[in-house]
Amino acid sequence: MAGREPKTPRKDVVPGTLDPGSSVLVYAAGEDSPPRLCTDLATTADPTGDVLVAEFASDPADCLDRLSNHPATGRKRLLAVGDHGELRSARSDVDVASVTDPADLSEIGIEISGFLSDAPSEGGETIVCFHSLTELLNHTDLERAFRFLHVLAGRVSAADAVAHFHVDPTAHEPRDLNTLAALFDGVVERFDGKWVVRSSQ
Repeated sequence: MAGREPKTPRKDVVPGTLDPGSSVLVYAAGEDSPPRLCTDLATTADPTGDVLVAEFASDPADCLDRLSNHPATGRKRLLAVGDHGELRSARSDVDVASVTDPADLSEIGIEISGFLSDAPSEGGETIVCFHSLTELLNHTDLERAFRFLHVLAGRVSAADAVAHFHVDPTAHEPRDLNTLAALFDGVVERFDGKWVVRSSQ
C-alpha cells in the first residue's frame, strides 16, 4: 500500500481520534493487533471509567491479564463467550461474566447493554472491545449478526461509550466486510505501517 494515495481521509490512531459514542471496525488478521491498540482507541490520552471485553477466544485467561493492565480506573469486566467451564478471575480488579452459547446473541446483547446502562465510574468513558466478529460469524449468519450489531452500535452511541469490533479481513468476502463496515463510524486498519482510522462512508 506504500505510495498510494488513500481514497478516503485517514488519520493515525492516537488517543482522542474517536469521539464519544463512536463504534469502529478493526481490520486485524489473527494476532495482528498489538495489545496497546485497544487502549489507543480511547477518546482521551488518560482514560478513566470502565472497560468491557467480550472475548470469544478458546482460552480467555490471557485476556484477564490484559484487562488488569488496562489504564481504565473504573470497572473492568471480561465477558467470556463460549463453553469455558467454571471461569473465575483471580484478579480483584476484574470481574467475569459468561455466555455459554456463542450463538445466543440475545444474552450477549443483554450483558453488554447492562454494562453500558450503568454510569461510567469516576465520570470517565466506557470502552467496549468485541473480539471478534469473525468468531461471532462462525456461529451465526451475516443477516442476524447485522441486526444485532445495529442495535448494539445504537446503544454504544446512546451511552456516549466507545466500542471497537475486531474482524479478520482475510476470513471474509469483501462484500461482507463492506456490509459490516456500513454499521460503524469508521474502519481501523494498517496503512503504510501505521494503524489509521478512516471513514466507513
